[in-house]
Amino acid sequence: MNDLFKVNEKVVVVTGATGILAGGAAQYLQNNGATVVYMGRNQEKVDRVLSEARKISDNCMGLTCDVLDEKALSKGYVKVLQKYGRIDALINGAGGNMPGATIGPNAEIFDLNLEDYGKVMDLNLKGTVLPTIIFGKAFKEQGHGSVINFSSMSSTQALTRVLGYSNAKAAIDNFTRWMASEMALKYGDKIRV
Repeated sequence: MNDLFKVNEKVVVVTGATGILAGGAAQYLQNNGATVVYMGRNQEKVDRVLSEARKISDNCMGLTCDVLDEKALSKGYVKVLQKYGRIDALINGAGGNMPGATIGPNAEIFDLNLEDYGKVMDLNLKGTVLPTIIFGKAFKEQGHGSVINFSSMSSTQALTRVLGYSNAKAAIDNFTRWMASEMALKYGDKIRV
């Protein structure tokens, strides 16, 4: 049973790895023997995080890539496969919120900024779907792999004010269940979502 959760010698791609939550998960995995690909959209932040990661071990790689940029994700996918030959897991940790997608204390739902709402939906939902589709190809080819999608308690429990974020996280939960079924039905039970 303990072998089920061992990550040593696993290649794990982590989106949003320049942030606190996903970055902490990435460092934990690397500390436990995983080879970690730290993905973020800001080169300076990726360099800084990678500098810290190299203090843990040399089993790491930085990848500057926006999770909403399909071409950049595809190039990143190729780079990871060229360097490591496989991908064992993808952690979709990129996401966030913005003030315009929330309902302020003195505002009503009718004041919602739909443009910001759309940006939050894209960052969280599309920023999970695109990496899963692109990096998930490796799991199809390999016959195994894992996808972990970050969500939030706001996906199942209405939290005041954070409409866009809550809607996006609920959609991620639905996508995760859908993708788990799709991968299992078509490619077997060794691919976990």
